[in-house]
Amino acid sequence: MPDNAESVNTNEVSECLYFSACKNVEFLSDGSLRINGEFVKEGDNKTNFNEDSARTYMRGECYTKESHIQNITKADNLLIFTGAGSSLFLKTPQSGKSMNELYKSVFAENTPPIGITNDKNKDWLFSQIKFSESDKEDLELLISRIEISLAYYTNKDEEYNALLAWRKHILQIIKAECSFSEKIDFDASVHANFMSKTITRKLSYNRTKIFTLNYDTAFEKGAKNAEIVLIDGFNFSDGSFFDNNCFDYDIVKRKGSRISDEDNFLPNIAYLYKLHGSINWHARNDKIIKAEIDDRDDFVMIMPSENKYEQSYKTPYFDLMARFQAELRKPLPSTLLIIGYSFRDEHINSMIMEAVNRSNFNVVIVSPTIPTKTNGNKMQKKLLAAVPQGNIAFVGDYFADFAKNFPIQKVYENSNDGRKYER
Repeated sequence: MPDNAESVNTNEVSECLYFSACKNVEFLSDGSLRINGEFVKEGDNKTNFNEDSARTYMRGECYTKESHIQNITKADNLLIFTGAGSSLFLKTPQSGKSMNELYKSVFAENTPPIGITNDKNKDWLFSQIKFSESDKEDLELLISRIEISLAYYTNKDEEYNALLAWRKHILQIIKAECSFSEKIDFDASVHANFMSKTITRKLSYNRTKIFTLNYDTAFEKGAKNAEIVLIDGFNFSDGSFFDNNCFDYDIVKRKGSRISDEDNFLPNIAYLYKLHGSINWHARNDKIIKAEIDDRDDFVMIMPSENKYEQSYKTPYFDLMARFQAELRKPLPSTLLIIGYSFRDEHINSMIMEAVNRSNFNVVIVSPTIPTKTNGNKMQKKLLAAVPQGNIAFVGDYFADFAKNFPIQKVYENSNDGRKYER
């Protein structure tokens, strides 16, 4: 247990690798591994591990034996929620960047961006928006300060235009860096593998639903590689545009021109909800369309700033967020698999915490580092405190490794469509 249990000497715990009400896996600073307080041994001696071998042992111990992991795909309602962590450390030629890395990309050049005069440089910007030394490398705060400063201008003078140019530069950097999934050498196998495993479920269950805060198209590329059809809120016509009603659609197989007495749902279908928009969404002619990424400024994305909660009340974000909340409130046995989310969005945290208090709702949280009561944020500490109620598990793993080692579902024959599923 991550420094929550009195029985654990926190000075000797290097890292907690798994934490639930029934199983704790701790990697200690002396290279030993402890499971539920008992050391892993070879004979009478403690086995020595490094970080990689400790994680490998944890996966073998928990991914195939621990009920929280085994039951992920067995819930009537499986919801997957991902943050930046599902685009980082993919161990492929192209992967996403962290907020800190995006911040550094904004100021990678020593000279001001195109359209900004030399006297309106980085130092001028920081002075203008009162961005102190202690605030540096916080991209969300940087954008927030610029937007607040812009709101105070009554005249669109030279300083206003310079701030506007800096804002445009930052947003273009974000869009460019989040376009990694569009590059020819992007390997979508991690997402393809993960999606293939998590959508393989009994057809009597609800379809797997993926909610992501990421702007990139990694899930879309993964779906294409795995031959998965995504229902993402856009209609199927040429020049498709966003229509919230599309999330109420499904794809069924018809026999000839008649619908059979029972619905015959096709396999390899999943739902994708991009809660903060996407790099290939554009606002044009009063509609939101999917189109090729270009240099235009009409992209539909909630920018990382302190007013993203207010932005989420606009279309299409409000529709998408309402869908997420509705799924969390369904009175079905449900599992929410959270991957790579920092728990920094209070409006989302409130929805999750409400669901956690339901008796038939399970949560599995995957992140390279499991938080503790001393280094976790407010929401993480709430979840840690709720672990004893038995429906929460923390998994210390990277998304790529979790996807690779996530167990393939055991099978039995299903005579209706020829596919195989576990009972």
